[in-house]
Amino acid sequence: DHTHLNCFELLFLRFKRMTGRGRPAALSLYRGILRAHRKMPTEMRLLGDTYVRSEFKLHKPVTNEAQIEAFFVAWEQYLGQMM
Repeated sequence: DHTHLNCFELLFLRFKRMTGRGRPAALSLYRGILRAHRKMPTEMRLLGDTYVRSEFKLHKPVTNEAQIEAFFVAWEQYLGQMM
């Protein structure tokens, strides 16, 4: 029963089952994105952080492994572009 887990933990559990990388890797990705946003002007950072949080929450109910994989690949690419 995962009713006590927040949306990020549910995504990370799905990501772990799918990739074997686990929660630490997914959490690291999320945190890395937020860290990359620190280099942005304040308004852009706030907008970017809000968007990232929103996207992770919106993907909470996703169960399709291909969609989950695409979600994480896209965010990994975004982070790579931010670096």
